[in-house]
Amino acid sequence: MKVVDSIKDVDFVDFVILTGDGIWELKVLKGLQKKFPCILTLFYPKVPIPRKTGKSIYEAIPVYVSRYKINRFLVLCDNEHHISFNEDLKNLKNSNVKILKTEELIEDRILYIYGKFASKKLEIYTVIQGFNRLKNCKGLNEEISKLIYLKFRKNIEPNNKKIKEFLNRRRMNLTELVERSGKKYLKV
Repeated sequence: MKVVDSIKDVDFVDFVILTGDGIWELKVLKGLQKKFPCILTLFYPKVPIPRKTGKSIYEAIPVYVSRYKINRFLVLCDNEHHISFNEDLKNLKNSNVKILKTEELIEDRILYIYGKFASKKLEIYTVIQGFNRLKNCKGLNEEISKLIYLKFRKNIEPNNKKIKEFLNRRRMNLTELVERSGKKYLKV
């Protein structure tokens, strides 16, 4: 797996990664690229589309289809911004995406969507990050905290500040944490 933040760096992109308002997903993906060597190229855009959360994240899809001719997307959404998969489908329809087929691959966690925008066929995988469906859930931070617990047996509160403090004490960043973690911890 190769993660790039510029289309100029590659000849072909397999998936565009669309996220909410943070860059931790990029750091995790950068850490995973050495762990899972395969031929996929993932484009994690920094610009030109501003960061979006929740329903507005789907507004970016028609832009990438029209501008870059890319038709496969991985939408990473923290559970704190996610309402339901039905709401996701409604938001896609509002972005002029015609839904042809859906399949919930993992209940309440991963939805596969096959559709069309204009004449272009689309594949969209929506992945919900985090474990709790409560109001104060922390999305990806919950999963990072769990990884820290599995690897170091330390309970860290799932917030940016506490995670960064822990990693700084260990003299590592998030990408290094993922790179140094065994696959058994990453697949949990």
